[in-house]
Amino acid sequence: MLGFKNHQIISPSLSADLELFSTCSLDGKKEQYPRQFIYIGRLSEEKGLKELIEVWKELYSEIPEWKLLLVGDGPMRMEIETLIKAIPSVTLSSYQPQDRLVEMLENSGCFILPSRYEPWALVIHEAACAGLPIICTNVCGTVDHFFN
Repeated sequence: MLGFKNHQIISPSLSADLELFSTCSLDGKKEQYPRQFIYIGRLSEEKGLKELIEVWKELYSEIPEWKLLLVGDGPMRMEIETLIKAIPSVTLSSYQPQDRLVEMLENSGCFILPSRYEPWALVIHEAACAGLPIICTNVCGTVDHFFN
């Protein structure tokens, strides 16, 4: 539509592996919906993880059947480990290969990205391809493309 020829378009640049992430099965979710929020990304200040953990700390006693899985690595890893130590419903996992992320998304009920600054957030596209509801801040660059 913009006049570019197919050979001039670099694909899949800043795009999810549609074939891989679309393999997430929704069948089991119809019978028993996974009560787990999942965050995937760097463990860094701009991601809003301290705020997410503070809110989770206030909420988890009201929703004890729900879990929060944080997946990633980064400069805040030790701080995050300390913050979640007293919260039994929060788990921290290191970065995972994409096929393992597909499994994690299949076993989750909602993707969450509380970023304070986020130029793009490819992971939102991956979560959308996996069929997850998404909670994210309006500063994520992909918001303009996936949500109206």
